[in-house]
Parts: sequence; structure tokens; C-alpha cells
Amino acid sequence: MKKLSLYVFLVLMWCNVGYAEWTRISKTSMGDTYYVDFENIKIEGKLIYFWELMDYGKPNKDGELSHKIFLILDCNTYSTKPLQFIFYEGRKGSGKFDSQKSLINEWEPLPPDSVGFIAAKKLCKKI
Repeated sequence: MKKLSLYVFLVLMWCNVGYAEWTRISKTSMGDTYYVDFENIKIEGKLIYFWELMDYGKPNKDGELSHKIFLILDCNTYSTKPLQFIFYEGRKGSGKFDSQKSLINEWEPLPPDSVGFIAAKKLCKKI
């Protein structure tokens, strides 16, 4: 039953990603811009499921200009685990895309000086 609930949740979140309200978190000196969708999150205890978007300053080696990541954030440890990656030819998640399930199964702690940590602190305030 838990797997079915997670599947339904992922499908609904997948549908909502096109209608995301992206909030800019940071822009690096390389021109990469990070966004988070604070409106379409799911909270389960101290875990938050959310989407992150990154626009690249320059195309990556595959010619893509942006990606979205669906993540789980643990507000107890400020660690994340990616569930889904989507790479796009265009900026801000536009154009042709390639979707990939995450191969990363480990929780990764966010460094305190990182863009991810800034977003995590804002997200965890919603609990």
C-alpha cells in the first residue's frame, strides 16, 4: 500500500511540475540560477518532498540548459535524497527533455554554506 501511495504522489507531483511557481534562491558567479517550488511541496513528518530547478549559465556537455530534481529533504538532519532528474534543452525547464530515475540511494548532508542548505532552511520552516 505504501508503494501505491508513493506512486500516486509521484504521478501527481509530476503533473504539477509544469505549473510550478519557481522562487529564485541564488545565482552563482558562473551564471547558474537555482530555484525551488515552495508551493507544491508534500510534508510527511519531518520529511519534505519538493522540486528544485537549475538554469545553467552555459549549456552542459550534452547541450542542455536546465534541469529539475525531485528531492526528499530530512529536516532533522538537513540531508537530501534525489528521486527524479529531468534535463531540458531550454531554460527554466523548457524544450525537449530527458527524464531519469535517480540512481542515488543515499542521504546526502547539505553543506551549511550551500544553496541547498539555504533552500532547506526555508522549506523546513513550513513544518
